[in-house]
Amino acid sequence: MKGLSVAVLFSIFVYLAGASGAFGQVKTTSALAHVGSMKIPFAMAGNAFALWQRGSFVYVTGRFSASPVFQFLDKDGHVTSTFTFSIPKALLINLYDNSVTLGQDGSLAITGTAYSDDSRAGMFLAWVSPDRREQTIIRISPFFPKAVTLASDGTIWLAGDETKPNHQAQDYTQHLLRHYDKTG
Repeated sequence: MKGLSVAVLFSIFVYLAGASGAFGQVKTTSALAHVGSMKIPFAMAGNAFALWQRGSFVYVTGRFSASPVFQFLDKDGHVTSTFTFSIPKALLINLYDNSVTLGQDGSLAITGTAYSDDSRAGMFLAWVSPDRREQTIIRISPFFPKAVTLASDGTIWLAGDETKPNHQAQDYTQHLLRHYDKTG
């Protein structure tokens, strides 16, 4: 009973102290103020995703197609460049959430799954140069990447796990980090 009375007295003290301003006045402000809006030149659909990185709005369409398209927009919503990603002999490329990152120099790191004409799948990591003229594609199967980032020194970091051959139980408790340079 003594514990209950101490708790009740403490609650009353806190209430009275707050009401009298003993803890100072709490001010509520709007930290995030709406500063404007613009129409984007495309429709968001289930086969697309977007991210904001390094001062660019990166919009990816056709993320489950043979050639996903990347559009880069500035802060005013103007398209600054467009890039179509493809892998030789891949009939389907799947890009998942958290599978694209933009480096400080404008390079791209892309992860996902590529399917050949005989429906064989392989996980990949791609590095694309800032001018979009060079790309390096690395087969990383049986590693399944779930997130990618580019460090300031240009190294690519992947988080994910190893997949096992069919009919073997997967162990999703063994998460791994891997890192690569742009040559693989």
